[in-house]
Amino acid sequence: MCNGTNKNVSLCRHPGESTSPIEWNKQLLNTQENEVRKVPVVEEPQRQKINFSESSSSSSLESLETKTEYSYEEVPLRTTVRKRKLPVNEEKLICRLGESLSAIASRVPKQKDANAPFVGRSVPKIQLVDYLQRMVRYLNEWQSPKESELLSVGTRAMVISMIYIDRICGKHTEFALSIDNIHRICMSAMLVATKFLEDEVFPNCFWSRVAGVSLAELNNLEKTFCHRIDFDLWVTDEEFNKTFSIFSRYAVEA
Repeated sequence: MCNGTNKNVSLCRHPGESTSPIEWNKQLLNTQENEVRKVPVVEEPQRQKINFSESSSSSSLESLETKTEYSYEEVPLRTTVRKRKLPVNEEKLICRLGESLSAIASRVPKQKDANAPFVGRSVPKIQLVDYLQRMVRYLNEWQSPKESELLSVGTRAMVISMIYIDRICGKHTEFALSIDNIHRICMSAMLVATKFLEDEVFPNCFWSRVAGVSLAELNNLEKTFCHRIDFDLWVTDEEFNKTFSIFSRYAVEA
């Protein structure tokens, strides 16, 4: 169960400008009293096993201009993969990240421009926390963990994706995180963060199945995200550790 957030903390300076997830958690850490709420769990749509192949994925693609509805299915993995159960502290961290982003996005009015970057045809039914956990789970199952790793690859990519989103909010003050775009932004940030971190990564055709969008749209979102962040993808150890500390501290205290 994930813990909640304080309703009294102002998340948006005005409707067109959203506080970044990192700043949002700094505010919570400085708040004396935090209200605890229960977050309802929204189950993913029933999964259907498929036979995954590059050709079958590309044969049903829509054009770059067409935005698809989210579709979630159980994606087959390599038979050599070693499954690793996510530690409790990492589960809490992912909940903290998801709740922070959901709280920020829920304060921004629904966007009227359906063609705006990262805005889909409809708001996904899957709760953001569940969506983040899904991506982390597949990353961890795809990439065999090293015994020396203190954090799973999925959790490391998640923390870096928060840094990326924070940078975009800083570079584009008119850009707002909303319920219309938050899933696609997180998915794009996770994809780019994974490529920054790992030598061996998901092929995009596989990641599109995990994320629930077409390969064509995923490629377009990745390109848009990189341009939005001005290809500023390098993250220092100091920046990573500082960001991880902010989220993990509140995950423990909440």
